[in-house]
Amino acid sequence: MVLLVLLFAPLWRGLAQTDSLSASRNVSDGWWQIDKVKHFSTSFYLMTTGYYLQAKCADVREQRALAQIAFVTISLGLTKELFDYRKPGGIFSWRDLACDFLGICSAVLFIKVAT
Repeated sequence: MVLLVLLFAPLWRGLAQTDSLSASRNVSDGWWQIDKVKHFSTSFYLMTTGYYLQAKCADVREQRALAQIAFVTISLGLTKELFDYRKPGGIFSWRDLACDFLGICSAVLFIKVAT
């Protein structure tokens, strides 16, 4: 995982300079902020916990549990970004959603390898 981050770091830096939403509101939304780590880790935590509760405790099939909790997790991330956008001076951050998505994908990979 760390290797992937290091490989894509130059690409992320280039994208950080082209965000029109943050530029129009004069807000910094760089890739290397603690907020991105929070989005990634929260999505990872929600996915793994939700999967465990559904698949192991509620006896839901694995694929269905993964699909349901992925939908809930990305919906929460999207809702949070919409609320952020509505705040005075706030922005809708595609980078935050990308980190949410990376957290979801990492959790699915972790679950598949662990089971």
